[in-house]
Amino acid sequence: EDSPGKEARKMDGSWRLLLDQENKACWSPLHLTCVHGGITLGKMAVIKALLKMDENENSEEEWQYQQKILTLPDRQNRNLLHHLLTSLVPSQHSFSDVHRLCMVAPALLFQKDTEGKKPLAYVLERLLEKPGTRRRHFMVTHGRDDEGEEKNYRMLRLLVKVIERETRGWGHVVNMGEQLRLDIIAPTGKLGVVLFTRQPPAPPGPPYVSNILDDSPLKEKLCLGDKVIAVDSEDVGEMTSIQVSTLLARKNEQAERRITILREVDGDEQEIATAAASGEDSVIDTRSTKNVLQCACLIPRDFCPSDGSLIAYLSSEKVAKLEAKVRGDATAINMVSETDGKGDTALHSFMANKSYAIDDSFKSSDEAAPASQRKGRSTEDKMTPQINAEYKAMKAILDVDRSIASLPNDKRHTPLHIAMKSGRRRAVALLVMEHPETVLLDDRMESTQLFMHVLGCISAPRICRRGNGGSREGSNANDEEQAKMLPRCLTTMFDLMRGRPDIVSFAGSTEPKLGSNDDKGGASKKKKWWKNFKPFR
Repeated sequence: EDSPGKEARKMDGSWRLLLDQENKACWSPLHLTCVHGGITLGKMAVIKALLKMDENENSEEEWQYQQKILTLPDRQNRNLLHHLLTSLVPSQHSFSDVHRLCMVAPALLFQKDTEGKKPLAYVLERLLEKPGTRRRHFMVTHGRDDEGEEKNYRMLRLLVKVIERETRGWGHVVNMGEQLRLDIIAPTGKLGVVLFTRQPPAPPGPPYVSNILDDSPLKEKLCLGDKVIAVDSEDVGEMTSIQVSTLLARKNEQAERRITILREVDGDEQEIATAAASGEDSVIDTRSTKNVLQCACLIPRDFCPSDGSLIAYLSSEKVAKLEAKVRGDATAINMVSETDGKGDTALHSFMANKSYAIDDSFKSSDEAAPASQRKGRSTEDKMTPQINAEYKAMKAILDVDRSIASLPNDKRHTPLHIAMKSGRRRAVALLVMEHPETVLLDDRMESTQLFMHVLGCISAPRICRRGNGGSREGSNANDEEQAKMLPRCLTTMFDLMRGRPDIVSFAGSTEPKLGSNDDKGGASKKKKWWKNFKPFR
């Protein structure tokens, strides 16, 4: 009982299991494989052996059974991925285990434990620990040169990129271009491509490319996220990934197989995609050049921390130094100002994320809440968490580099244009207040409707609001921001109207008196029409 190793054994999975002879923790053999203190090496090999996982021979029923077992929660509703990420400092082999597990069962990324935490939150909370805490001290003192913090950042980096890849194509990102239909000619033999069917909470859709092996003959032709809709002119959009993989395997002996895919492209990227389909070695997938901050900005709001802490952390100076270590660079990396292959910054990506737009989801969720919770709650109160998350993320990005607010990408789209198209009214207000000249110097803003839309967004200065209920915890900072926001809104509106004095003639009117060049938007005769107007429609 008093042996020196007693405290160490208490942290071991086998010790905890001995104390729980009746298995009240509801751990399956797979949980015991991944739990902290369990086996150290070969976790994925054990999991595949237990489930007899062979992607070339498994039937549809067996695949569904494997997914059900892999996503099985324990008593605290934690899955295998939760357990793999409980260690304060990830081990070297845990990175490959996490990556392979996410490839096999992506649904693990989106499951919540009893505290409402997804696996990503386990790693992010450790990185956000305040100095002086026990967990922070252990992480910082592990190894040399902040090795513990660097390993946690590498794990966060891995999870963010995997989640962005899995949620790509869910329809929450504004596409300034279009979907391109491509025919890929596949040679004889195995293709080395892993297909996957989207599972809830993902929207339904055709199988998509989840992974491309290094020795795949289609490595230069396919991109992650490509949707497979036909094989040799046979429609497979309604099939599962197992069915499509089986169909392709039956055609292995054919001289060639024509695989039809859908790929989201933007403008000139059509030429790149067409060249990629033809197998040109010089072609580079521009989407692979996004840094971790840009990937985080593209993740749906429901799968990010509700307070905007993920984007705020990735924009910090501390992460700039950690990113430099990961890339082997001597100087700090400013990921906020970095652009991808299309000239998009993190702000462009964040503005394209429609999941942060204010919509009717608050109304439906409020109606589902008990009457005691709905009483006395205004619309602004219900939108407070979303508004604060959006404001915190944008503020963190713009505090690093305010000049990107007016920086156009390769298609001459500024973050303001993308925010207007995605319906981000409060984001439009913040961007215009940072750079009013973006509106005045833009030829596309000559339309009276677009100009009135911008003014309508700025006329709602309640960007950041105190939380619900009687608690005033953290409200002082919000109140100070709100006090600063109101004069900024009024000053910006004054500057804009001074640049376009003709706009004053529309004040109080129920319908704009549009000229012959301004009637394309189809404005209605309803009062405050500019609030519901959708530009770039």
